[in-house]
Amino acid sequence: MLYGVLASLYCMGLIGAPLSRMVRMWLVVAIVVVLIISVRTLSHPWRGIILTGVVVALV
Repeated sequence: MLYGVLASLYCMGLIGAPLSRMVRMWLVVAIVVVLIISVRTLSHPWRGIILTGVVVALV
């Protein structure tokens, strides 16, 4: 059961990886969280522009 819960963290390199890889991956997670929080604080037209760019990039 525990292996199933931790499998996604292991696959992303957040646990059980060499130290340099874990540091890089946790840094990526922190940067994504900061970007999400900063986009949520933007005013209406700018937030819409960024969200439109994300949708276009995902399609």
